[in-house]
Amino acid sequence: MGPSLPHDLSGSTGASAVVQSLGGPLEGGTVARLHIEHAITDLSTWVEAFNRFEQARRDAGVTSQQVHQPVDDEQYIVVDLDFGDDEAAIGFKEFLEQVIWQTPDMSPGLAGSPRARILREVRTAP
Repeated sequence: MGPSLPHDLSGSTGASAVVQSLGGPLEGGTVARLHIEHAITDLSTWVEAFNRFEQARRDAGVTSQQVHQPVDDEQYIVVDLDFGDDEAAIGFKEFLEQVIWQTPDMSPGLAGSPRARILREVRTAP
């Protein structure tokens, strides 16, 4: 049986989420990744705001995080947050959409509308 098609879990803010029903990389388990991309006003302001929510990420179950910036676009950021399961990732995505991204005071450095997707790793080798 092949993988199921992604299920749209779009929130009211227009950000989209995709959950793929595929096995994860851990023995018998899965990892859900919240992948976020958005434009920023400037990196230092964004990093300061991101760092303010370190405890919130930890409390939400983030097990790993990576932040990248395209080499050709200093006004853009890409964030990957890993969770132990889909529910934790979905819950944190909703927190971002309904609380953090709703006001400039909560998300300084953010420019435009973020795009957030929830992903699971795809096994490509037997």
